[in-house]
Amino acid sequence: MRRMLAVLVLLVTFAAACSDDGAKPKGGSSRDADNSYERFAACMREHGQDIPDRDPDSGNVAITPPAANPGPWNSAMSACRQFLPNGGEAAVVDPQQLEGLRAYAVCMREHGVELTDPDPTTGKSQFGGRLANATRDQIVNDPAYKSADAACEDRLSDGGAPKEGGK
Repeated sequence: MRRMLAVLVLLVTFAAACSDDGAKPKGGSSRDADNSYERFAACMREHGQDIPDRDPDSGNVAITPPAANPGPWNSAMSACRQFLPNGGEAAVVDPQQLEGLRAYAVCMREHGVELTDPDPTTGKSQFGGRLANATRDQIVNDPAYKSADAACEDRLSDGGAPKEGGK
C-alpha cells in the first residue's frame, strides 16, 4: 500500500520530476521526459489500466490506483515502472545541487517572486503569491519572473549546483 501511495505521489508530480532544472520552468519538460510519460501511459493502458493524459497547461497527472482489486494495477506497474523517472523511486538530490536550488529560491524571493525553498528529497520548489496557480507559459512570460530569473540565474549551473561566484 505504501509503495502504491509513493507511486501516486510520484505520478502527480511527474512533470516536475522530469523538468530540466528544479524550480525554474524555463523551456518546459524535455522531449525525452514527455515521451517517457507517454510510454508509461501507453504501457499501463496495454496492461488494462485507464491512465489519463497529462494536463496540457501544468503538465501534471493525477492517477489514483484502484482501492479494490489492486492485483491488475500492481502487475501493470511492475511491467511499466521502467518508464518512470528513477524507475518510480524517489529522486535523490545531490547536496551541492540542493544548495544551488536553495540559493536560487532565496534570490528569487529577494527579487519579489515568491518561491519556496526546494524540497530536500526532490529538489522541487513551488511558486506562491500571484504565480501560485499560473501555467508554465504564464510564469516564463511574466515580467517580474523574467527580471528575477535574470538576476538569480548565476546561482545555478546546468545541474542546479552553485556556479563559481554564486551565492
